[in-house]
Amino acid sequence: MYLLRRIHPLAALVLLSVSGCGASPEVDASSASPAVAPAAAAPATTGAGSSSGVVETAGGRYTFAATTCAIHLEGDAWDVEIAGPGKAPDGEKVFVQLSSTGDVLSIDLGTDSEFDSSERTWQAGQNITNTLKVDVSGRTVRVAELELVDLQGNRQPGSFEAEC
Repeated sequence: MYLLRRIHPLAALVLLSVSGCGASPEVDASSASPAVAPAAAAPATTGAGSSSGVVETAGGRYTFAATTCAIHLEGDAWDVEIAGPGKAPDGEKVFVQLSSTGDVLSIDLGTDSEFDSSERTWQAGQNITNTLKVDVSGRTVRVAELELVDLQGNRQPGSFEAEC
């Protein structure tokens, strides 16, 4: 389970628990206030199918349909897990995943499955470049000022946005 080794164990648990929840009822996270909502009563949004996202880079747009989309307020921090298949700027298939818990964004090129490993990957996050600054507004998740790095050390700036 390649994906589960790449992210924090808690994030893996969240991914396993929500990846089949496409038909689950959704709760709107827009009314949550980090200063007011206690962890036990934190609103959560889970969904799939109609959720979509884009990673804008200097090399073009990577678009994807989020098959896993979870937003949860834990204390005053957002726990966000988003993943799904999509297309690279040249039409090649990709798999995009964002984990705020694991502090990683990855774009796996040449595969559209979360359990396939890829020889070509763009990644950003604390252990790769810098800490992700995840912003949640209602059902919209944004990460600005990304610095993506591939396995050869090439770098490009980018941003992430998804609707859950």
